[in-house]
Amino acid sequence: MIDDPLKDFSLYFGSTRNESVEIFEKVCSSLMNTRAAFFPPLWKASSFDHGDWSRKKIRCSIGFSFDVSYFEFESRERLRPPCKLEVILTLGSSRTVSEFLFAAKEKKRSFRVFVAEGAPRYQGHLLAKELVARGLQTTLITDSAVFAMISRVNMVIVGAHAVMANGGVIAPVGMNLVALAAQKHAVPFVVLAGSHKLCPLYPHNPEVLLNELRSPSELLDFGEFSDCMDFGSGSGSPLLHVVNPAFDYVPPKLVSLFITDAGGHNPSYMYRLIADYYSADDLVVQRRAIAGN
Repeated sequence: MIDDPLKDFSLYFGSTRNESVEIFEKVCSSLMNTRAAFFPPLWKASSFDHGDWSRKKIRCSIGFSFDVSYFEFESRERLRPPCKLEVILTLGSSRTVSEFLFAAKEKKRSFRVFVAEGAPRYQGHLLAKELVARGLQTTLITDSAVFAMISRVNMVIVGAHAVMANGGVIAPVGMNLVALAAQKHAVPFVVLAGSHKLCPLYPHNPEVLLNELRSPSELLDFGEFSDCMDFGSGSGSPLLHVVNPAFDYVPPKLVSLFITDAGGHNPSYMYRLIADYYSADDLVVQRRAIAGN
């Protein structure tokens, strides 16, 4: 025998059984009318028989269901189209990231990829070609468009040049911009890094060089800007200076998760993981050798 779920409902709202049925009808009618006003062709209201209490849930066209046995509204998130794909954003080109996405594709995961081109070397163009060749839906965007597109993204997955002991990441230039955009829109920022990229040093160590400057030729043509960079001018120094950094430093507070050979880890755990691969004694010996030279 199935109990009448409206008995407790009536006591809770201080209404009779018939009044409770009317409450259900009004709620369902209101939700169905609201949903139909915006998306009339997508959903239809499910019927509800007041005499058949074995039907535990009243389903409404707005995509909510009310469990009359346990009194809970639960969202089915049916306002999104059923065929909507998850969107992953990455920057530049990383062999680790590409293999990760290919493996996900082989496991029949449905997603599309936004690739930021990674100026000025534009390594993202190469990654986009590889993804398309493997049958992945890909959208190529400029680096400056990351903040405009991040609201459509479900997850950011990137590679790394090195992972520091504090959980910070040395990555291709432009990565900090992506991390800040992801944090602003509450999008998970996931870093893929093999164990060979774990570094036992901290960013404040004097041995750490967080950046290096690449050739200005990657940014401009010297022939076009030769008059601006003429050292023979009266001042004796060029009027135009070109700075082309190779890397960005992403602090650990912007990283949501690290995925390594040993599994997934929080940034705060990276120093423990690095301790398994590096010995503090080896670092001391190396420093002494350098000091002796």
